[in-house]
Amino acid sequence: MCFLKKYSVGIPIILASLLVGFYIDVKCINWTLAYGFFFSNEVGFMSLLYPSVVAGIFILYFFTNIKGETNFFLTPFFLAAFLILFYSVTSTFVGPPRVSVAFFSLFTIVGLVLPCFTIVNGKYLLISIMLWPCFAIFKLDQVFRMALSWQDVISMDASYAFMVPVIATIVYLFTYYRTDCKWPKMFITILVFINSIFFSKLFLFGSRGPLLAIFLTIVFLFSTKYSKCKKGVIINKKRVIVTITIFLLIVLSIDIFFDMIFSIMEKIGISSTALKKMVRLASEGNLSNGRNDLQILAFEGFWRNMLFGNGLDRFDANTGLDYPHNFVMQILYDGGLFLFCVLLIPIITKTLLNYKKCSYNQYVVQTFLFFSSVPYAFLSQDLWENAVFWLFVGSLFSSTFVCSDKYYKTSAKDECMDKLTNDSLKYGTKKFC
Repeated sequence: MCFLKKYSVGIPIILASLLVGFYIDVKCINWTLAYGFFFSNEVGFMSLLYPSVVAGIFILYFFTNIKGETNFFLTPFFLAAFLILFYSVTSTFVGPPRVSVAFFSLFTIVGLVLPCFTIVNGKYLLISIMLWPCFAIFKLDQVFRMALSWQDVISMDASYAFMVPVIATIVYLFTYYRTDCKWPKMFITILVFINSIFFSKLFLFGSRGPLLAIFLTIVFLFSTKYSKCKKGVIINKKRVIVTITIFLLIVLSIDIFFDMIFSIMEKIGISSTALKKMVRLASEGNLSNGRNDLQILAFEGFWRNMLFGNGLDRFDANTGLDYPHNFVMQILYDGGLFLFCVLLIPIITKTLLNYKKCSYNQYVVQTFLFFSSVPYAFLSQDLWENAVFWLFVGSLFSSTFVCSDKYYKTSAKDECMDKLTNDSLKYGTKKFC
């Protein structure tokens, strides 16, 4: 009863949160089904899972009172219409893009407009993202044995897939966990334990990118705090100074640092493939593992067609290589300065503005979506196939995607601080702000 009283949310919003969480987790669920239960890398379920969950979200929109902002003049619809036009022009006048029509529709367009058709609760969204992949625990050996691609390394796709629920777990621990009641907290603790096992697999056998994204998530949450007084995110200057100091010490003594880490890990009998690979590539002077060469090619292509680019997702056709492995360079290569101004500048501006002025739930959801998608887009994935990134972009411009903070109850300590803040404002001081 305590759980329901403190976090009473309408059933439709709970269902919407579960469905959006499923949409975010599809790649992880697909990997688990294909490799854990059917033991074949030829079996894939994404073509079934994505349309099914999208259909479920739209059915919920039409048959319940969950009504987001669906005004066509909202930015997500304009961006979606522009990108559809860009895809069509590329296909007609330049050549077929690398991304198929089906994937472009499901990953880019649907992800972009989905926040306009539904409303989620931040707490339940994170719980659903933590919950859906948990059945992988019953087939853990099969899932990660099939994921071991070469030299005891989990494939990049599997690493990034299981990174998503791990980041959701970290964000939850930093935000909602301390206010949970006894019985809900026991359930959440079980989810945390399961996702901790996933993290251990990523640490031991995963790629470097997901570990970096997880590390950046922790650093951000450690260095920032939501201020109910200012209704936005504030930076903890002391923690930022501590973080920067530690980072500089590590950089200045990188060899000593890694020797110490490997010595400790050797004593307790564990080994991290990602860390070993990082040290090996650093010693070879190729820490980017070839990504710099791809980005140089992308920049050269952008320089040749600076204004309007080379067409949507045409890097593969023009260079014989998949994509630039950096979404900023991919935007410049595909659409030149025009696409950069239409797409990237508004994303950066809106991200900063939203953190400056947002509700607590919006802060939580935006933080999760940012760190589970932007590092991936910056380091590895094709921009036009990164569904969570486009969901993040759509959420930036949809004010109704995350429900209000009336469903979130702060701790007694925070309520006390709010009272002190109100008193300080009443008597003309700013001590507590």
